Amino acid sequence: MSLKIKNLKKVYADIQIFNDFNLEIEEEKITCILGVSGIGKTLLLNTITGITPADSADISDFSCKTFSYIFQEPRLLRWKTVYGNILFALKDFYSGKEARNICNKYIDIVGLTKFKNYYPAAISGGMEQRVSIARAFAYPSNILLMDEPFKSLDFRLKKNIISTFINLWDSDRRTVIFITHDIEEAAFIGDKIFILSNRLPVHIKKELNIDIPQKERGRDNKYILKIKKSLTENL
Repeated sequence: MSLKIKNLKKVYADIQIFNDFNLEIEEEKITCILGVSGIGKTLLLNTITGITPADSADISDFSCKTFSYIFQEPRLLRWKTVYGNILFALKDFYSGKEARNICNKYIDIVGLTKFKNYYPAAISGGMEQRVSIARAFAYPSNILLMDEPFKSLDFRLKKNIISTFINLWDSDRRTVIFITHDIEEAAFIGDKIFILSNRLPVHIKKELNIDIPQKERGRDNKYILKIKKSLTENL
């Protein structure tokens, strides 16, 4: 099954960002949208969710879907604990006991059980991002949107956070749309990668499929090195 964006047109600040733009998202896969900064990737996510209305488009495949987000920054409620931040996202959907069980499940998966009663100010930035990942998966969405959530992390921390994300996704298989400007992130995470043009209006310059599981994608894997080379040449 797939979800289609058809003939998207959008003018933003008097600039034609999208004109008859088309994209197909495979369900239960990670679709990566790779493009340079400022080309309209976040605008595309916001158009899909309806936060920013399109000038014209057929995005009816998304109309009955629910979304959760992982942003560049964790966006945690500073006055709530790790546990409280996740519970807050669930309060309208589950009974008290079920919500508590879901909270504890995802806190455990991201390795923060010992820190569940800590406030954001008392944990590291990497831990905060793990909370935001747990919150996004705990929320009962059909589609998970990722807006460059690893952008500000150093390599070692990024590797750990990506591993946390992959472990969660591998047990969940939720439809994911992941936007990034980082070639290595795209190669490590995406099942399908769409490379956007670096000129407006935006179009799909190239698409690639990656056929090996995310957990097997080491930095020295010859297949991944080939994918990264292709991405570099086309970005």
